[in-house]
Order: sequence, then C-alpha cells, then structure tokens
Amino acid sequence: MTLRSITLWGVRVLEGLTAIALLALMAIVLVDVVGRNGWNHPLPWAAEILEIILAASIFLFLPVLAIRGGHVTVDLIELPTMARVQQVLSGLIGAIVFGSVTWALARHTSRVAEFDEVTPLLGIPLPWIFGGLTALAALTVLLSLAWAVCHLWRGCTPLADAAKPEDLL
Repeated sequence: MTLRSITLWGVRVLEGLTAIALLALMAIVLVDVVGRNGWNHPLPWAAEILEIILAASIFLFLPVLAIRGGHVTVDLIELPTMARVQQVLSGLIGAIVFGSVTWALARHTSRVAEFDEVTPLLGIPLPWIFGGLTALAALTVLLSLAWAVCHLWRGCTPLADAAKPEDLL
C-alpha cells in the first residue's frame, strides 16, 4: 500500500465515524423530542451524550479538512505566484492554531484525570473523552504541517472529495 492509499483509507474511516456520530446525534434528538412532546418523558441522559457526540463529530472531521486543505482561507493578494505561498501559510497557521487547541486540551485532560472526573449521569470518564479529542487535535496539527510541507516542496493538490474504491487498493 502506498502512502496515498493509506491516507485515503484514513480519510474514509474518519468520514465514516463522523457520519455515524451525526446519525446518532439525529436519532437521539428525534427520540428525545418525540418522548418529551409526545409522552412527556424525554431521555434523561440526552443532553449529556449529545455534548459528547457533537464534540466527537467536530474533532473527527478536523483532520479530514486539514489533509484536504478544506479550512477557510482568504485571498488577500490575487497573484498566481502567491497561491503556493498562501497554501503553505494556511497549513502553518492551521498547525499553530490547532497546536494551541491540542495544548489546551492536553492540560484539561490532565486536570480531569487528576480528579478522576466522570459525566454526571452516565459516569463516562472525562479523561477518555478529552484524551480522544486531544489525539484528534494533535492529528490535525500533524496533517496541517504535512499540508504546508507538501506545498512548500512541490505544490500538492488536495485529495479528491470522493475517491473511488479502486483508488484505495
């Protein structure tokens, strides 16, 4: 397997997990709303699990955006020669921003781990949640740096939005 096919598989896995998280989010909201309005009996843990799923869906998709160069960029100077510089800068700025997020999440993860904190209703250990978010943020940093380095050296093109299954083999 080539690095490109491994990357495409990784992107597909992250996209699939994000889709599952969004589907779960919609299903829980539907059941909660119908239970609340129809039978006056909402899901007691819905708000807690929705917060976790929402954070997971966001952080699961950030690495995909980083590897595709899908973050928002602004063209301040419209010159063909500046396109490559803009791509490198967007990767570097993304790495710095997500590096800050990773650092803050890592600090918070160590704090909640120190006190063995859990969610109030379901008792899910918070270090697991924040540790996963920290790992995904760190992956986003690495992929943002890879994006910048790739454009610095040879001018890469982003991954296709929809890879064919035969491209993955």
